[in-house]
Parts: sequence; structure tokens; C-alpha cells
Amino acid sequence: MFKRFLIILASVLLLAGCAAKTPQDQNADLDKPGQQVGTDLPVGDQGQTGPGVGQGNETEQSASLGNIHLGDPFSQAEKILGKDYQETFYDEPGHFPEAWYSREYKQGIRLIVGKDSGKVLEIDAIAADFATNLGAKVGDTAERIKDVYADKYKPFESRHGEGPLEGFYLLEDGQLMIFDYNREDNQLVNTNVKPDSKVEMIRLTQSQYLD
Repeated sequence: MFKRFLIILASVLLLAGCAAKTPQDQNADLDKPGQQVGTDLPVGDQGQTGPGVGQGNETEQSASLGNIHLGDPFSQAEKILGKDYQETFYDEPGHFPEAWYSREYKQGIRLIVGKDSGKVLEIDAIAADFATNLGAKVGDTAERIKDVYADKYKPFESRHGEGPLEGFYLLEDGQLMIFDYNREDNQLVNTNVKPDSKVEMIRLTQSQYLD
């Protein structure tokens, strides 16, 4: 009888030990390969984050070039492009509302940045890596540019009575997207543009900065 009592006592102690096992003991093997750890995130959101710097939530109404917008603080653009640029300072504002810096990156993009505001006033791109928010880029044909922009935006009218300017599109808030098909002539106004003419430079600026 005493032997039976010892067996019953041992069983009771074993059951009590299992019931008292702590959460730490239960999860001790979570780091082993093949096991998954649950999270508090809803299904479909696990591991996702918001848009990264420079990705943004681009829309047709948000004109940009290389994911940079007019009016962006240069510090924001610097997060996208980095700090390796050649800088030239211009004390005379010229067409801009303030003195400005030209900051040119060897990747093929140049930013005009206001001295006092520290904001992006104008953007030039000469490399296909820097597309507009509608996906147009250097190397695209004039025919494709028209397909993308002509149905959405009005052509910009010359202030010298020359009519609509080829490759100039007036965007929201007076912004202007310019597609230059011949950089060698050192002028923005395009002439003799053919459907297969290719974009050599894109400029995003304000229409008020043009003559």
C-alpha cells in the first residue's frame, strides 16, 4: 500500500510541474529555424512599412523629376541623391526669386536651390535614371511624350507670339515640364521635331521663370 501511495504522489507532483511551466519555457525554441513568430500586425501588413525616402506616393497631379518636386527642401533631395555634387553659387537672382546654388550630380541631374529658402527651384535631368512622375525619361521619343502628356496638359504658349512650344507642357500651379530634343543648340525651344526625335534633357520649372 505504501508503494501505491508513492506512485500516486509522484504523479501529482509531475502534473503540478507541467501546469506551472512559465511562458518563457514555452517559447524557448522560437528562434529555431522553421518556426514562425506571430505579430500584432493585421494580416497583409506584416513586415510592411511606409514609402521610403524618394519613393513617395506619386500621382499625376504631383509633378516630379527623379522623385524630386519643386519646393522640396534640399535636405529631402539630398537623401535621395546624396552629397556628392558640384556646387556653383550665383549671387544675382536673374529669373529666380532669390540668389541660388547650382548643384550638379555626375549621375546626370542638376538642382537649382534657393540660397535663403533652401528649396528646390528647378530640376534638369540628362540621364534616363531620372524619370518624371508619369514615367517619361531621357531617350523617349517625341511620339511617346505626346502620348503621355498631350492628352493631360496644355502646351505652353510662347510669350513672343510663336504659338504653342513643342515639348513644353503647362502643369498644375504654373509648373512647366520641358522636353528638350536637341541640347547641342543651347536653347530650350525645339525646332524640326520628328516623331522619332529623342529627349535629350528634361526640365521641371515654374513658368514664371521663363522669358
